[in-house]
Amino acid sequence: MNQRQQPPLNLNSVADVVRWVIDELGALCPSPERLAAYSADPQAVEHRDIRYHVEEARCGTCRADLEAAAAKQQ
Repeated sequence: MNQRQQPPLNLNSVADVVRWVIDELGALCPSPERLAAYSADPQAVEHRDIRYHVEEARCGTCRADLEAAAAKQQ
């Protein structure tokens, strides 16, 4: 059986690992309710984990959900 080889992962920081987990496994996303609460008050202390998830790890799924919610409000 000939399997295609994957390039080696380039995980140099915790952010790289988190980004890989999110992209590959879809893990760590907050509930829709928590994401909505973050959207209403992104600087609140209780949303720091979501802020990291959205702004630093740059979860594409959550960013798209936030953009869709913002578009609905306009």
